[in-house]
Amino acid sequence: MAIRKCPECGKDVSDKAKVCVHCGYPFKENKTVKIFFPVIPNKIPVSRARIEAYVDGKLVFSGGEAVEVASFEIQKPTRVTIKIQRWSDKAFVYPIEPGKRYQLIVKIAPRSLIGLDVSLNEVDVIDADRRSLI
Repeated sequence: MAIRKCPECGKDVSDKAKVCVHCGYPFKENKTVKIFFPVIPNKIPVSRARIEAYVDGKLVFSGGEAVEVASFEIQKPTRVTIKIQRWSDKAFVYPIEPGKRYQLIVKIAPRSLIGLDVSLNEVDVIDADRRSLI
């Protein structure tokens, strides 16, 4: 949980509050999802694996050359489908919720049939300027 200042009364309020507990000011509900995407380890030294993320069949992120943070809006809890090109034909599907932040973790798993150990974990804060997690 983080603290924010109420724009109406200036007092500290939880970022989870829908209204200010001091003056009743209504806060806009945050629908933006942020996902921290890493650089995928090289399987072939001359090319990087490409990451694609889809929500309801719509491409919301495509990258993999650098560490990146994707931001997009959803209106209700849903699922994100993540495909990692050059490593696996398998799609990884994870539940996500509006206003949450996540980190994609990708590890090489040599003994695994697909070669990757992939997970999507909720995090408290993504520092987009330094591209690191707090």
